[in-house]
Amino acid sequence: MRWNNIQEIAEALEEGHCDQELENIRLKKIHSWVIQLLDFEDDPGKFNERILEAIQDEWKKIRGIDE
Repeated sequence: MRWNNIQEIAEALEEGHCDQELENIRLKKIHSWVIQLLDFEDDPGKFNERILEAIQDEWKKIRGIDE
């Protein structure tokens, strides 16, 4: 799994952190959870805020949360 696998990452985060309230999660925390995923193989430093926001947005879609 790499940073550009937005949907796959969001699905994995939902599976591992389904008890979290997405509205209160900081992007820094999402970064931490992503790099801890067992299947994550990308460089932890090769990300930007836009990628983390895309992951968060996809995660919200999975939950059916509209902004």
